[in-house]
Amino acid sequence: MFSSRTGAPAWTDQYDFGGNGDGTLFYPGTPARIGGKHHIPIDSIRLKRICDGREAFEYLHILDERGKHAQAMSIARNLFPTMYRTDVPASRMESARSQLAALIASR
Repeated sequence: MFSSRTGAPAWTDQYDFGGNGDGTLFYPGTPARIGGKHHIPIDSIRLKRICDGREAFEYLHILDERGKHAQAMSIARNLFPTMYRTDVPASRMESARSQLAALIASR
């Protein structure tokens, strides 16, 4: 964690090194910061997106195993026609995930 390594507060000093929180997966959830009685980890948006990507990969893998490779790849390629285009709106990402999940559910 950023604050453990640098000693700086993770909630306020993320921009000091030009990385905009680059690599931060959790933030310290202290009672003073978020309330409650115990320290808890707060997951970052970066961690949530990593988890979403891994889940999407698993969806594609399941569909491949079930013989639905072409359908799954059609959805994926429609979303990402090139490897370098990553400006897809969240609504399209969620729609594609729903389509993949529906394919899995249809058996």
